[in-house]
Amino acid sequence: MKILFLNRLDRYWEGKVDELARAFPEHSFISYSSNSDPKSHISDAEVIVKGNLSQADLDKARNLRMVVVPWTGVDGLPLERLRERGVIVSNTHENAEVVAERAVALALAVTGRVVELHNDLAQGVWLGRPSNKAATWYSIIGKRCSILGLGRIGQAIAKLISGFECEITGFKRTPGSGFPYVKKITDDIHDAVRAGDLVFVALPLTKKTAGIIGSDLLSQMKDKYLVNVSRGRVIEEQALYDALK
Repeated sequence: MKILFLNRLDRYWEGKVDELARAFPEHSFISYSSNSDPKSHISDAEVIVKGNLSQADLDKARNLRMVVVPWTGVDGLPLERLRERGVIVSNTHENAEVVAERAVALALAVTGRVVELHNDLAQGVWLGRPSNKAATWYSIIGKRCSILGLGRIGQAIAKLISGFECEITGFKRTPGSGFPYVKKITDDIHDAVRAGDLVFVALPLTKKTAGIIGSDLLSQMKDKYLVNVSRGRVIEEQALYDALK
C-alpha cells in the first residue's frame, strides 16, 4: 500500500513517519522528507494524509481508498465526491487539548486585557493599579461560561475552565450524558448564549453551522466575551463587524 503525506511535517512528525516505515516495511510511506515532490505519486496512492484536497488532485488519485485528515475539521475536502467514490474519510481529535488550551489562553487575555495593557506599557503608558478604572481587568474565576459545541474540543475547554470554578452551560444539538464538567446542556443555542458571560465557540464547520452566529445571536452578546476556536465561517463576518462598531 502506498501512503502519501502531503502536509509538510516538522522533524518530530517526520520521525514518526520513519517509525511507521520501519514497523511496516511492506508498505510505502512517502513524504517531503523522503521525496522532493510527493505529489508526483498521487496517481497511485491508496491513502493520502492531508487536511485539504482539491477536486483536481482527487481526479488524479485514481487508486485512492482513504483520506486521513491530521486534525479535526474536514471542511477542506470535496466530501460529496469522496462519498460518491466510496473513499473513506478519517479525522483525528488529538489536537483537542491544545486547541482548548489556546481557547482558555485567549479568554484570559481578553478578560485580563493582557495585549491591550502590554501595548500601552510598550508605549511608556503605565495605567497603575487596578483601582484605576482605566486599568481595570476581569478574572474568569466563577464566571458563567457557555460552550457552543461539546465535541472533544468543547469538552476539553470545559475541563480546563472547571478549575476556575466556572458555571458551565453547553450547547449540543443532541443533548446527552457524560459531560461531568458541564452544569447544564441545552439544544437551544440562544439559551446557551444568554446563560454565559463568556462564550466559547467550538463548533465544527458544516452546512448547518456555517454562519450560525449571526446578527440575532451577536445582539445577545452585549457586554459578553466571545472566544472562537471554530472555523471563522461559523460566524457571519459582516454581522460581527456591525456588532463591534
